[in-house]
Amino acid sequence: GGGGHEALAALGVTFSEAVGQAAAALVRDGRFEEAVGLLAQVGTVGRAELILLQADALLCLERPAEALRLLPPAPPADEDGVAVPPRTAARWYNNRGCLLVCASLLAEAEAALLRAVELAPDEAEYRFNLSLLHWRAGERRQAC
Repeated sequence: GGGGHEALAALGVTFSEAVGQAAAALVRDGRFEEAVGLLAQVGTVGRAELILLQADALLCLERPAEALRLLPPAPPADEDGVAVPPRTAARWYNNRGCLLVCASLLAEAEAALLRAVELAPDEAEYRFNLSLLHWRAGERRQAC
């Protein structure tokens, strides 16, 4: 109940942050089903970081279609209507792009990966994923 939230607030931790830390620890330990269950139990609506963790766990469980359903074309604003930080948005678009590649939706994947690179141009991982997409599509010049 509220008492747990108050205790977390006294420690300077939000409920979402505490759940995220617990879910991330479960994912790191390879306990993907437990992570998915925890996140489903507490709810992830309006919590982009938690949605990303749930999608990561589902992908590790070889359930990419379910993971993709969690990631609509744009990340949601938080419970207060505040847009997610650019780094979180970039991760959202990168992960969505990779899941779209898994679904062989390459044009949509390219748009998502381009947006990730645009938001976080210094993230080599996002550029690498875009290059892999071009390579897979036979666009060798664009891949390099």
